[in-house]
Amino acid sequence: MRQQIEAIISAVHNLGSWHQACFIVACAQRVAPVFTQLAGSQSANIYHEAMRQAWKMLASRQAASAHQIHSLLQGLPEGDAEDSLDASYYAMIAAYPLTIAFGMLGNGVQTDAVGSVCFSNINLCAEISGVSDLRFIAHDQEITGSSLEQDEIVAQVSVLHVLQNEPELSPTVCEQVHTDAIARVQRIEIAALQFARDRGWDSQR
Repeated sequence: MRQQIEAIISAVHNLGSWHQACFIVACAQRVAPVFTQLAGSQSANIYHEAMRQAWKMLASRQAASAHQIHSLLQGLPEGDAEDSLDASYYAMIAAYPLTIAFGMLGNGVQTDAVGSVCFSNINLCAEISGVSDLRFIAHDQEITGSSLEQDEIVAQVSVLHVLQNEPELSPTVCEQVHTDAIARVQRIEIAALQFARDRGWDSQR
């Protein structure tokens, strides 16, 4: 698996800056349900507006407010979490790709953090479905840590192939990547809900 991930990272590093940003925002979109489930409602509103703005910026290739949104994401109160006993700890792992994306959009350059984004998403998928050796059934499929990890790897490869075949990041390409990311969130959304319930966090948010 590690070789497969390293191949993805190497290929993403060879993309242009806008293509890289699109890849990272797609990563953020797929783990958005984790943030929604584990963060406070005000932070979730900020996050979802930031996500909406990210796709808008990618489609228009205009990112004038990226620095401001990046600062908002960095200032979320969940960022004060210090360990995994706090739901906010996992919420901020989920927020990491979007925070990196806005830092990148604000600077207009490629980022060396793309590798950590890839690994962060994959590890988060393992975390939220691996607590207490969790196994559960959703839509006639057993969801486990390994299956969600593999889902994320497949998703990253899918986005990468789309972006590699498009020399220009057009609004159509952005919409294709966006639609694909949204279509993949259902299983992780179910896993995030069960993860919160398993730790007794679902009644706290």
